[in-house]
Amino acid sequence: MKKSILLLFSLFLMISCIPKTKYLNLNSSDITKIEIIPFNSEKYILENEEKDDLISKLNESKKDGPYKYMKTHRILFFYKNGKIDTVLSNGKILQIKSTWYVSDKNYLETYK
Repeated sequence: MKKSILLLFSLFLMISCIPKTKYLNLNSSDITKIEIIPFNSEKYILENEEKDDLISKLNESKKDGPYKYMKTHRILFFYKNGKIDTVLSNGKILQIKSTWYVSDKNYLETYK
């Protein structure tokens, strides 16, 4: 009896230690527009369907890192409440403050 309880407890402990993948979670309805500013050319503004499309691609990014990478774009998120978030990215890696998110594809290639 004690062995079975100990076995169940150790199994529960092992399952609870499995890392869970965390994804980026941006809410499209809170964001009014997105400005993508490449460091070597002019900025472009995304609104409506383009904005929603980029947010859905970004939300597929998985939390990972830290990474050392070449930051090629600055992305500005403009919120309805007037707040503006600045994010650095190279298209595959997205850094929000001290948290990194990684995407399988370059989500900025569409907007070049």
